[in-house]
Amino acid sequence: MKNAITLKRRKAFEVRRGNAVIFTGGGGGEAMVCLKTERQGKDYIHHYLVVMDPTPADGFGMIYIDPEEELTDCSATFTYAMTEGVARGYTRSERADVGDLLRNAGGLFLKVADDPKSQKMFAFIDIHSGAVMSRQERGVVAVFQDWRVRGLGTGGKEDGMLTIEDLRRLHSESC
Repeated sequence: MKNAITLKRRKAFEVRRGNAVIFTGGGGGEAMVCLKTERQGKDYIHHYLVVMDPTPADGFGMIYIDPEEELTDCSATFTYAMTEGVARGYTRSERADVGDLLRNAGGLFLKVADDPKSQKMFAFIDIHSGAVMSRQERGVVAVFQDWRVRGLGTGGKEDGMLTIEDLRRLHSESC
């Protein structure tokens, strides 16, 4: 799998939602490894990033990205390590906090603070497809408070998975 992952500069609208991307914020700042997400609007698709590494100090939220913005597309999706948690005393039937993963009949979602312009409090990102959804807290069967991004790859095999450290090294070498 390590050989199958390629880094290619693309405009945000050309990157498949759900892919891992590297974003430097346009100002040559620190490289952030992000999940590319999309929300279907009335007339067009809104493009967002969710920073996955480094873990955001101010919590998980969506960053609006101009469709023409250049990103480094990693051409792969994230793999995750997670443990169903009750550190805050929650049970499966109680709602998740921002930054938690939750599982319901529809899939596995990351709860994030929504873009303030959307006039919604929270959004739920399908971590496999990158689709932005709303109201996914019904029928929750598991809440994962303790989770992390393991790397990029298929998720089924530990061998061949590209770690975040490998990805950062490849990115720095290509710049």
